[in-house]
Amino acid sequence: MALPTAPPLNAVTDDAPLIGIIDSGVNDHPFLADILAGAIGVPADLGTADVWGHGTRVAGVAVFGDLRAQLDAGALQRGARLCAAKVVNDQGGFDDRRLVPSQMREAIATLNQRFGCRIFVVALADRRRVFDGGKVGTWAATLDELARELDIVIVVSSGNRSPRGGNRLEQAVTEYPRYLLEDATGCSSRLAH
Repeated sequence: MALPTAPPLNAVTDDAPLIGIIDSGVNDHPFLADILAGAIGVPADLGTADVWGHGTRVAGVAVFGDLRAQLDAGALQRGARLCAAKVVNDQGGFDDRRLVPSQMREAIATLNQRFGCRIFVVALADRRRVFDGGKVGTWAATLDELARELDIVIVVSSGNRSPRGGNRLEQAVTEYPRYLLEDATGCSSRLAH
């Protein structure tokens, strides 16, 4: 669907929930530009432009939910406003000079202080620190500390997983949520507790 033929967007009031996207930034997409309260880079030299594109997609899911269903229904209903912290470079990699937990602390604390944001989405992972079923890492511990200290909610994705075989799109629909309990996802032990 081309932008000129897209259904109209709903207006979002200033008292709508504010969701902080901690990712690769959020671009001024026509569906998001009027609800983007502000953006930062952590570190600042990253800028705020979402060259990689991941953060803008995450923001779309955060405010629309199932965009395809909304397009089919003929109306685009946004349920929140946004602010964003770019914490990865234009290729989706973390800064080698900073520890990820310190970046998370700075990004979340700054969005909380500057915009009053209390809901955050983190849909990134450190490829060098894959969950192995052992103790929780410093990144997770930092997020837990921030949630308590700032009285906020942080939604963290559980990760990506390739399907066992067959059509990827079909399995994403037909096997959900059962595949989350398989050992290959790394989620089964966390969901059971």
